[in-house]
Amino acid sequence: MKYLMIILMMVVNDLAAQIKLSGMVIDSNTKRPISNVNVFLAESDIGTTTDVSGKFILDLAATQRQGHIILQHISYKPRTIQVDSLPSIKMIELIPRVIPLSGVEVVGVGENRQLEIQRDLPMRISVLNSETYDIRGYADVGDVLKTDSGIQINEEMSGKKSISLRAGNSDDLLFLYDGVRLNSPFDNSFDLSVINLDPIERLEIIKGSNTTIYGPEAFSGVINIKPQNIGDHLLRAKYRTGVYNTQDIGLSLYKSYGALSAFYAYKNAAYERQFEGESLSDRSLENEGLHQYANLSYTSDKRRCSLLVSDSDLGYENHRDSESDDRNHKIGAFHFTGNVGPVRDIHILTSLTDYKEKFKISYLSNAIERKIADQSIQFSADKTFSKENFTLLTGYQFERKNADIQENRSALNLITQPQTAKIERLHHGAFALAKINAVAGGPFWQNLLLEASLRHDSVNDIVDSLQAGMKDSELPLSQENNWSKTHWKISTSLDGYRNDLAFLFFLNYGGNTKFPTLIQQLSRAPSSEDDASEKMHPETLSSLELGMDIFKESLQTQTIDGWHLEASFFRNYYENKFIPYSAPGSPILFYDNIPIAEIFGVEGGFTLHFYQKKMNLKLGISRYNISDKLAFPFKSDLKQTIDWRVEHAGFSFILHWFNESEQIGWLRTFDGQRASVTLPAFSNIDLHCSKLVRIYKLQFFVNLSGMNLLNSPKAVLQGLSIRDRRAFLTAGFQF
Repeated sequence: MKYLMIILMMVVNDLAAQIKLSGMVIDSNTKRPISNVNVFLAESDIGTTTDVSGKFILDLAATQRQGHIILQHISYKPRTIQVDSLPSIKMIELIPRVIPLSGVEVVGVGENRQLEIQRDLPMRISVLNSETYDIRGYADVGDVLKTDSGIQINEEMSGKKSISLRAGNSDDLLFLYDGVRLNSPFDNSFDLSVINLDPIERLEIIKGSNTTIYGPEAFSGVINIKPQNIGDHLLRAKYRTGVYNTQDIGLSLYKSYGALSAFYAYKNAAYERQFEGESLSDRSLENEGLHQYANLSYTSDKRRCSLLVSDSDLGYENHRDSESDDRNHKIGAFHFTGNVGPVRDIHILTSLTDYKEKFKISYLSNAIERKIADQSIQFSADKTFSKENFTLLTGYQFERKNADIQENRSALNLITQPQTAKIERLHHGAFALAKINAVAGGPFWQNLLLEASLRHDSVNDIVDSLQAGMKDSELPLSQENNWSKTHWKISTSLDGYRNDLAFLFFLNYGGNTKFPTLIQQLSRAPSSEDDASEKMHPETLSSLELGMDIFKESLQTQTIDGWHLEASFFRNYYENKFIPYSAPGSPILFYDNIPIAEIFGVEGGFTLHFYQKKMNLKLGISRYNISDKLAFPFKSDLKQTIDWRVEHAGFSFILHWFNESEQIGWLRTFDGQRASVTLPAFSNIDLHCSKLVRIYKLQFFVNLSGMNLLNSPKAVLQGLSIRDRRAFLTAGFQF
């Protein structure tokens, strides 16, 4: 008994000699939590990191009470707090930096925050984090992306949204959902409206075609939609209402169990629009959507796994034109990063996507009914080998796509693709990317990277069944097509850093390929007299790009904290370019070819930061020279933007001004001729005002958004106003 008492006393004394520190780290302007902050005891190896809620727990010995805790994050100014003072601080605020803090890395275990594309050749990358859009009046991903000066949005009457980047066509972009390819084998496009914006952690905009990891289809760039797998709340609810009788309800749940975490998001939205001059509800447009997303992830010292599922149902009804469109899009994906037997640090992705669409329209004496079913199975694996200043990234990718199209028409006097077609596409890709760091650790110049890559892709298309849609003509089609392309790319980049100045320069050159889609293989322009076999060659692209970034930060306390200048020049040279046409009253796109086309342009941005980044002013401009607007219809060759952002004490004010030059496109008339259509230049203002309030563990937020606030000339397309004034109110809470 005596010995037991001694042991108990020793345990009690040991516990009394321990200090358990806890706290929450937030942004001094937005009052949002900051994750991955290094929290450590000065002059020791004792430390931890903040979680996604900005919280941390740190155990110290009682003898360390007089020590100091240091908080460091790459995007914030370091802060030092005495150990004894820390318990009295409820919220620890960090001040944002202009220049990312050099030499700071996250020391805790957690999700790797490096962007996937940063392993690729250097390119122009823009990242839109959820803080910029999650409580705004944006309806979907397309609304957020259009705020970029290099992006244009294209919206159909049915609510479908596609975008174009750097004046390219919508099928020149590769869309990813956490690395899963979303482009349809039917026309290589993707409808952004099927993605629920609420559970999206960030949007990565990768500009340029010289990507090695993502390969074909990325002629203009890549949009990677990164969903959440962890949350800073247990429950979150949001309601959005506004013009068009908009009703939008969102709900998300998050819970962690040690190394396991589960996330779920739900959204139900509907809105109704009227045609110009119409007031009857039975001649309106109705849209509705139901979205669900779930993620289960596991994180440990040696591996990270995540399983995600996304399901979206969208419906559209045009009562005036007897038009309807029902769409369903499903995504399932499994990510693994870690060790597999003797192979260390390997990344594996396997996924399944499924898309179904049923479309009907009656226009004048014409009627179309189309059913589309797309399915894709994907697998990819890559491994990085590193030794001193040399890095080699290798990878293999496989994708099997199936497309089934059934179409019935009546009294439509057009020569188009067959009524029914089934196609299977097998795509194999392999790449290797080598990087050499020639200079490291200089007083200002930090890294000089020399990079080269090689990629090979092979595609096999098998048409299982084909029924011609015209009685008086047979389209010359092959039952099987095989293509293979190999491209090399070279790049160099140089960066320098000191406390008040950072500099980055990059140059890359290379080629890329886009293989013909099903609709391109089956489509034929009526004026074409060329051998149709020529249309079976893939498009090729040669691209050169130069870019630079300069960051300047003031080390003295003054009004202007610093500035950021970014600029890019690129030249894209296309061969065997497919030209899209559309027809009045028909959703069908037709394709022809031209031997060559070219786009070159400049893009720039200048950002000023004021009052510890409480106020930010950004000017953006994109100017393009398009050799043939027939090949790139409805593209502005000039876009200018101004963004003024004020953030203080949980209040946020965002003003977005934009100007787009006129757009010219081409329609095919019913007699087979071409007619040009011009949309005038467009300039307007969007405004977002929001407030975030934290009461104990509850957090409330409200936002008022106004879009197209200026009295600009009205633009009407097919009887529908496309540039009208819009207002939305969003409110919600989380804990």
